[in-house]
Formats: sequence, structure tokens, C-alpha cells
Amino acid sequence: LYTIPVSGGKFWRALWKNTGMKLLHNKIALVTGAGRGIGVDIAVRFAAQGAHVAVHYRSSRQGADETAQRVRDAGGK
Repeated sequence: LYTIPVSGGKFWRALWKNTGMKLLHNKIALVTGAGRGIGVDIAVRFAAQGAHVAVHYRSSRQGADETAQRVRDAGGK
């Protein structure tokens, strides 16, 4: 689990802006429900922040495949 302290928000934003650091670089994220809805957006945003994203779905295989492609397009693995 990776958390960012709310009180340290200014620090993290400044660090990210000045260094180009991705907040989730080399972290692993398992996104359940990533075949549709908010799970898709979460998976793509995590990937854009440098996370390795595992896409999990229950019944929407096509949606999960599309999400996986969007994760790859966002720079995720």
C-alpha cells in the first residue's frame, strides 16, 4: 500500500514538479474492477504515475483487455 501524506502535499507537488518524479514509480498496483467504470480510470492514472498495474476483472474480459492496452499506452507495464 502506498500513501501520500495530505499534510505533505506541497512537498510532494514541488518534488514532482521540479524533478519529474512519478509518485508511484516501480510500485505495484492491483486494481480490481478494472474492466469498467472507475477501475479503468484508476488503472490508467496509476500507470501514468509509474506503477506496474495488474488489471483484475470479474465478467468484462473485453473491457479488461481495453484497460490493459490503455495502461500500456500510459506507460505502465
